[in-house]
Amino acid sequence: MGTNYYVQTEPCPNACEHCSASERIHLGKSSGGWRFSFQAQPDWGPINAFPEWMKLAMSGVITDEYGDAHSLADLLRLIHDKRELRSHMEPQPDLDIHRVYDGWFVGDGHEFSTHDFT
Repeated sequence: MGTNYYVQTEPCPNACEHCSASERIHLGKSSGGWRFSFQAQPDWGPINAFPEWMKLAMSGVITDEYGDAHSLADLLRLIHDKRELRSHMEPQPDLDIHRVYDGWFVGDGHEFSTHDFT
């Protein structure tokens, strides 16, 4: 079981009517026994992923899938506390996971996926 985290971006004050809505963007998922899974945007790579993720995380209110708000500091503390847990990028034979799926990469020591895993 896990919990997904999102950022609710602010609407652009100068946008036209059809694009003035805010967006709920997936930041990642915290699953029991695993490192935090960071959601990467398609144009992110290992060099820019974490700075871009931080910029995105600071762009609005962070909530979990249940609608509870979280501070960025609290989310970063959760991520830090999970850094030594199971890796999504390494086979886990005891769980019958023998291959790592494409779309995962490491950026600044964090595991990112370009696939939708909500």
